[in-house]
Amino acid sequence: NSNSNSNININSNALSSDTDKNYGVNSNTAGIRANVCRATIVDDVETVAPAIPTSKIKPVQDLGENEQRNIVARGMKRFEIEKTAPPQPAVEHLSERVICVLGANPSHYTLNGTNCYLVGTGKKRILIDTGEAEYGNAKFLENLDKTMKEVGCEGLDMILITHLHGDHFGGVHSLLQKYGPVPVGMFECPDWHLSLYTFAKIKEKKLEPYLQQGPQHLNPDGSFNFFTEDDIPDWPEEVGDLSWDVAGRGRVELQRDYWVMMRHVDFYRSWRRREGLFRNSFSLENEQIITTEGATLWVMFTPGHSENHGCFVLQEENAQFSGDHVLGYGTTVLMDLQTYMLSLRKMLKFKPTRLYCGHGPYIKDGTDLLTRYIAHREAREKQVVNYLKEFTFEKDTFLRSSEIVDGIYLDTPAARKVLARDNVEKILLKQWREGHVQCYIKARDPYTTMFSEFKLPMNVFVRRLDPTLRWKYVGKAESSL
Repeated sequence: NSNSNSNININSNALSSDTDKNYGVNSNTAGIRANVCRATIVDDVETVAPAIPTSKIKPVQDLGENEQRNIVARGMKRFEIEKTAPPQPAVEHLSERVICVLGANPSHYTLNGTNCYLVGTGKKRILIDTGEAEYGNAKFLENLDKTMKEVGCEGLDMILITHLHGDHFGGVHSLLQKYGPVPVGMFECPDWHLSLYTFAKIKEKKLEPYLQQGPQHLNPDGSFNFFTEDDIPDWPEEVGDLSWDVAGRGRVELQRDYWVMMRHVDFYRSWRRREGLFRNSFSLENEQIITTEGATLWVMFTPGHSENHGCFVLQEENAQFSGDHVLGYGTTVLMDLQTYMLSLRKMLKFKPTRLYCGHGPYIKDGTDLLTRYIAHREAREKQVVNYLKEFTFEKDTFLRSSEIVDGIYLDTPAARKVLARDNVEKILLKQWREGHVQCYIKARDPYTTMFSEFKLPMNVFVRRLDPTLRWKYVGKAESSL
């Protein structure tokens, strides 16, 4: 829109029709720059990771060393997520152009809180991620405002959101109220994003009025509300069939997820429609270059932890803002293993120095950690494949995911085998999509032992598979791993 206050400097030669629609501009208005902020964006400059001359990469000075960080980050296991991460200060100057301000929202899943990064050296800078909407928001805003004043930063060029999770986008609205309608950049979500898809199905099935009457997922003090089936009002029979849900949720889980999904959908709708304070927002594109004074960011699409996850390469340091794709402590929860592994390898191609993670302390040797992340995931995948291969070729049978878990996770407490099964199912789904395993389901007739081949979705991020599915290895003797 040629009348809008666009803050985006676009390479008109690189614009496609989709890009035109996403940004609200056309080739005649490309290149418009207004005074909203000084950050610039250039689309599709290269088709591969740009070579950064060594002379251009400044060594990063360690400010406030904490040698425990790398040690703690090494070799962490998926089931140690409950342990306390090494402490982080509320505000930490990590380099001359990167300041971490904690979202003040500590928990088992956010560790010390969401790491929100103030990036650049000028009077206006870029903020990556924003903490939560309520929990810790007032303290986060206070710390951010104080920090900005201390370093002579008068405002925000733009806000970048790594992905559509509430602990990363939740604080956006309060920031826009405080600093004005600065541009908010995020990757768009596919139609099959779990929250968007589920919310659309809830509307279609006319289930929303009954979910609205049910208990919320949080108590008034912000703690989790562990309600049960008895706490949920009765649903009419015509809306009680949840067989449409690709995540395989029951009433309790769907009721709890509803309130989280509603926030996702409300935020995404306002951002996507460029409504109100979001009127200057824009969609990120893979391989964009975003600049502000003192910092150049290369945008990477890195799905896997979530459907629209993105990371940013800080070219001056050859460091990466890894969001939740890689954490500074422990391993992350992932939605889809296949895309997650592809994204890890994409990140590794840059051979990053540091990783500025979405949660937990920064990682000093990003290349080393990414290499070990990939090796850890591949080793677990190969273990599952080999176990299944043994039963397929030597015992001529197929297995449920729970049987694979029992055969591999021998030292895992029973209470945590639910998480182990989640890991195994994501491996099996990846192997099925790559053609190495087949999936079967038992016929509905209780008097038969017949199984039929079962087709799984090729693209959707599946949270949970039917536990009665049976798996058989059909690939070559040597896996493609």
